Amino acid sequence: MGRNFRLALLLFGSGQAIFSAEQWLRINSPNFELYTTAGDKKGREAILYFEQVRGLFQRLAKSKSSGPTTPVRIIAFDSEKGYKPYRINDFATAYYLGARERDYIVMKSVAPENYPVAIHEYFHLIVKHSGLPLPIWLNEGLAEVYSTLKPYGKQVRMGDIMPGRFQEMQTSKWLSLDTLLSVEHDSPYYNEKNKAGIFYSESWALSHMLLLSDEYWRKFPDFLALLKADGSQSAALDKVYGKSLDQVTHDLERYLRGTRFNGAY
Repeated sequence: MGRNFRLALLLFGSGQAIFSAEQWLRINSPNFELYTTAGDKKGREAILYFEQVRGLFQRLAKSKSSGPTTPVRIIAFDSEKGYKPYRINDFATAYYLGARERDYIVMKSVAPENYPVAIHEYFHLIVKHSGLPLPIWLNEGLAEVYSTLKPYGKQVRMGDIMPGRFQEMQTSKWLSLDTLLSVEHDSPYYNEKNKAGIFYSESWALSHMLLLSDEYWRKFPDFLALLKADGSQSAALDKVYGKSLDQVTHDLERYLRGTRFNGAY
């Protein structure tokens, strides 16, 4: 049985038929439907966390209308063995799929250390429902930036530096920005474990600079707006910021050598 066929059965098939081989639980909340082998306690903690994440995004957007109108279905395993037949590549611990009538998030585990991954995937869901045509690097990069989302008093904070991503940017050879901006879903940089690390790290770093740095953040909405009408990302960077790819690369190198990074509230 091929992976795509197994995935279709998992997401769209009958729960009774597909989940009978293991101890699967179904747990419901107002906005989510969780199927998991992790047990009742972990499952209820996870679905509560997803409700909190949804609330954080609504507070950030200052709106209760963003996101899907039907419950999101979450498939959460509790082992690598169970998750392996359904994973989309060798390194993803979770992924999002949007269908016509329902949204799906598939996760290897609902352990608390994977909660930032849950925010990452929920960000993809929000982007899909917004209709914003983000290029892959920006979609993944912003998802990483937003994965640090957390409550801070009565506000929401995000943009904390991710130590693993930051370290990889210090020790690995970067992709040229021309290569980064041209990555598609079938690219080795998006699908192969030994190449995807630098793609995700560089996407995170560039997105963090564009969204939050003193030099770039004010014009970031203009950059997003231009992406809707103009498929050339390098041309959009030049038009909005007056910078070539080489100049943006230089700025990113300088940004990552700094000791002060902005967050957002």
